Amino acid sequence: MPLPDRWTFVAGTSRLAEGDMRDICDALETYGSNENVNKLYIVYKEAKDWLKKNTPGFFTTKNGNAEYAHVSDLQGQVIKEFNRLDAGLGNALLNFDIQNSQRGKGGSTVSLQPFYDLERDTYVKGKKQASPFSATKTIAEIHHAGVGGKAHTKANWKAVTTPQALSQNPIPKMYFLNKIQRMRKRVTLTGTSPTVRWVDFNNQPVQTRHSDSTVCIAQAKSLQPYAMDRYGNIFIDYENSDYGILFLNAQSGTAEQDAITARGQFNHSSLVAGREVICAGCIYFWKGQLIHIDNNSGHYRPDRDALHRAVTILRDLGAELNYLRVGYRYDTGGQQNFDAFHANTFLANLPKDWPNQNLFSNLTDHSGHYRTLAPFQY
Repeated sequence: MPLPDRWTFVAGTSRLAEGDMRDICDALETYGSNENVNKLYIVYKEAKDWLKKNTPGFFTTKNGNAEYAHVSDLQGQVIKEFNRLDAGLGNALLNFDIQNSQRGKGGSTVSLQPFYDLERDTYVKGKKQASPFSATKTIAEIHHAGVGGKAHTKANWKAVTTPQALSQNPIPKMYFLNKIQRMRKRVTLTGTSPTVRWVDFNNQPVQTRHSDSTVCIAQAKSLQPYAMDRYGNIFIDYENSDYGILFLNAQSGTAEQDAITARGQFNHSSLVAGREVICAGCIYFWKGQLIHIDNNSGHYRPDRDALHRAVTILRDLGAELNYLRVGYRYDTGGQQNFDAFHANTFLANLPKDWPNQNLFSNLTDHSGHYRTLAPFQY
């Protein structure tokens, strides 16, 4: 069923003047101009926000109830349209919102580190219409240009992102996922122990891929980035080089730049559009089983407590922990350290019990895999 046009909707809600339904009507007009999933989401979001603000009460007028019914019906039509355009997308979006409202926020969160927070700041100030410049690449350009003594400040951010400066030294924009894109990157837990599995948007077991067939799970470069949002949802993707090789068929020497050109600069902040997270880092799935998670994120720098909250949420969701390795990244005196734990040991805050498993030293057995992961056949 096609969505109603702007004026049919206005007439149906007994509105001669749009009033506080203006945003919904504008969203309908935007959608009507181009049948497009991302524009359709604008209609969904405006309807959802309006319904949240205008829940009928005892003293609601007859017209008020009629308006609520029309907007609620509009939201239902949008869900059907989503499903028509992309099978299951509408249901996934609706279930995602319902689950988040029931689950609530998962406790303390971590925000972007200083200077990286300018990504989110400029994104919001731009009304989320365009992705901000990459803070990682902006830092590199500040150092390259020697701006302001190379200090990472808002003033220097502005100095290297003026039209004139960008014409000489372009800085790529961030790859910031909107909610619809995020749905496709979300992984969920299905089944009951001992047959629980992590599945993707298409309900297929999640399998981490990597572009170099010679690496094994022991190595840091075999992992993929993840972010756990403030509701405990997990979103995954691939860093630029892997994405370029795996999905763009790029050569290793050009893969990173090809990925940036195709979608923008990817960092952990990409997965949640710079919003706060419970934790972020790197992760590894094997045939639907989660077997590694850590806190290795430079954009958020989650501490041990943040990682502990994330693993606690995994446990409470019913995830299999017997084969889960938890990696804890921390710095001492400018040196990067990485300890590894069995998940249950980490939850109990016991001393490290996974010896010689430093991801950055690639210590493996003769087969190229960690002996402690023997239950899995590669």
